[in-house]
Amino acid sequence: MAWGADGLRLLPEIGRIEDVYLLRAIHEGLKRVSTPEELRRIYQPASQEYWRLLPTAEPYRPGASGWHLSAILSGVECALMEV
Repeated sequence: MAWGADGLRLLPEIGRIEDVYLLRAIHEGLKRVSTPEELRRIYQPASQEYWRLLPTAEPYRPGASGWHLSAILSGVECALMEV
């Protein structure tokens, strides 16, 4: 991991975190991410826009043929992390 100054800018942000489980997730994330922004996504809360739009979001309702995971998960980033 060689992020230089961009990586160093994360230190004050991470240094303020007291939640041990979140710190463990960050530690595990260091093994898997390739940019400082990817690491930041682990510990930054959702944006104001997300919370503003959440109450108006429509729940997913499966069609007559049932649930289609590709429709549910399209555009979703996820990873399995041991903590």
